Amino acid sequence: MSGVYLRKAENDVERIHSDPKGIPTIGKGTALVVKGGDDKYALHEDYMDRLRTATGDPNLTLSEKEQKLLNDSVVALNKGDVDEAKKLIPIYKDGEKPESGSNKFSLTATDDGMKEMSLSDMRIARDAFLEDINKAGREQGLSTERINDLKSKLRHSEEMIGFASARYNMGPGERMPKTAKAVVTGDRAEAAFEMQYRTNEGKSKGLANRREIEAGLVLGQNNDAAKSRLEKLREERKSEIDAYHSATGLKPDTPGKANAGQAALSDDHQQLATDLAKDDGPEAELILKEGADLTKGELRQIMAKRNHLPEGPEKDRLNALEQEHFSGVYGDDPVEQDATGRTIEPKAKRTVAEQPVPAKTSSGENLNDALKELGERIVVDKNGDSKTRIAQALQVGLNLALQKAQEKQQPQNQPKRPSLFNALKVDGIVGPKTRQATKAILAKTQPGTAEEGLALGQFKRIVDEGRRRPVDPDDLRQSTSKIFGPLFRGPEKAAPKVSHEGVGLQLALNKFGEGRFTPLKEDGFIGPKTADAFGKVMKVSDPDDFLSGLGERLGFFG
Repeated sequence: MSGVYLRKAENDVERIHSDPKGIPTIGKGTALVVKGGDDKYALHEDYMDRLRTATGDPNLTLSEKEQKLLNDSVVALNKGDVDEAKKLIPIYKDGEKPESGSNKFSLTATDDGMKEMSLSDMRIARDAFLEDINKAGREQGLSTERINDLKSKLRHSEEMIGFASARYNMGPGERMPKTAKAVVTGDRAEAAFEMQYRTNEGKSKGLANRREIEAGLVLGQNNDAAKSRLEKLREERKSEIDAYHSATGLKPDTPGKANAGQAALSDDHQQLATDLAKDDGPEAELILKEGADLTKGELRQIMAKRNHLPEGPEKDRLNALEQEHFSGVYGDDPVEQDATGRTIEPKAKRTVAEQPVPAKTSSGENLNDALKELGERIVVDKNGDSKTRIAQALQVGLNLALQKAQEKQQPQNQPKRPSLFNALKVDGIVGPKTRQATKAILAKTQPGTAEEGLALGQFKRIVDEGRRRPVDPDDLRQSTSKIFGPLFRGPEKAAPKVSHEGVGLQLALNKFGEGRFTPLKEDGFIGPKTADAFGKVMKVSDPDDFLSGLGERLGFFG
């Protein structure tokens, strides 16, 4: 799962604090206290390991006073006294300063520690929700094969980001049986309703905002039927909705709805969106389908084309798709032979598709619809740039994403896998190659990868500027926040002076500028020292290497 959503949903809190339910927490929502099967709260069995990971201190210990605070908090929670728990370990308030006295512990978490802990917890939350699906599937009488197929499709989907985020936020002792049942029965609207309105036990306004985003991820951007049904559910359950909005102070909204007030597009920007969404024919889409989804006719097409191609990347990709088809249909078990030594024809483990299905993104969305939506979104988000600059930034970003995808998909000591596409020429022209590359990233990498690559591509102009002349600190801070900030905070929030993207930039500068200046304090504030270091690093670093390293430290392409 991409790291971008979690960074938006969770504050980075360096100290141990109480969440809205009074549960002691650190970092991006890592709970130190959990509710067990006996419905009683207790310290997480690995709470010290969690603190050591979060702080980066393998030898961390708590004082008697600090341990007592945690123990007393557990006692208060089991008495149902949330206010007392919050009094013992204060909640975190936006803009809180270290000297406020709210930190009752002598430890603080590091950025790397918080990231490692939260990503681990999100994986646990994902697997926990998949277990909810497993149980709901059995209760609904689904076969093991059907349940496993459903879990496989969910595991790396965009909607799973929403499910796992809610599961992560609710804590390991909580389950989502009604949401899982709705998913198993194919009712995404009911699942979104459960997520948005029935998993915010404390009716917290902050969690209400979060649940709305998570419900939007569950519905997806192009599921009009589910959105329409959700509206009907809201009408039918109006009294419940009114009570919820009254308790949380939020007004009704529709998950996944596009922001209003988008700027009118120039002809050039509209043309860019149109160019990116052009249909290059069924053959271009065919190569990006899942191998197991191919019909016999489509497989014959691929074989025929492969036979007429010279050796090279394109032929390698078609060979890999054929192999994926046979593995998906027949499995990867060794070939069996009968008593005479003849090969026994393998039995299909799943039915070969009879009708063509459209190519899909890694989150299960129609690929052509997703491409069109991406084009419309990026020309609005980057409306201050020219058509050519946006296209060039996209091409740079796609090449960076390709590089990272190849690194992740190439296990050590394994045969080399074909690349998703050939590296693009950065010419600012959106033609078939750029369209196919964009589709490949949407189809074969984690959700959000294209937007992350685009942001790095746009930042390349700042890198190039830093190679030519000194960069003003204010300009560097504003440009960094303008380009990367929306991926962390959403476009509607003002850029803070201390930011996630500022920390990522400083981490990258310290890495690439090692020995050239006194290491920067990685505090997220882009000031004169960071700007000076930026200029020094740009003069000696390869731009693409730096951008790749910056993306890694921002948590991109995860």
